[in-house]
Amino acid sequence: MSKENIIVPAGKISSTKDKITLQLEIPGASKDDLDIIIENKLLRVEGQKQMPDFKNGWLHRERRMGKYVKEYTLEDEVDENSIKATMDKGVLTLTVDIKEKAKPRKIAISG
Repeated sequence: MSKENIIVPAGKISSTKDKITLQLEIPGASKDDLDIIIENKLLRVEGQKQMPDFKNGWLHRERRMGKYVKEYTLEDEVDENSIKATMDKGVLTLTVDIKEKAKPRKIAISG
């Protein structure tokens, strides 16, 4: 019985006053290999990279194969309906807008 190989992709998160950007490194994966799911404030990226079946077996293998999984909890200040995803050269980029009411604003002093 074989154990499923779970791969947690390396990630990077950056933000501006208007949006949050999440980037995940998933080399060799295409957009068709991945699912992005939002449920109960949880953003989940998952996918599967299958091992090619070679009749003669492997002499040497360094590529990681298996199931990709990464989860992020979305805070109340993000607009989960604004999430956009792009894939370029093995990097999945997700951008999420910050709600207008959550953005910092300057208060004028009267008097």
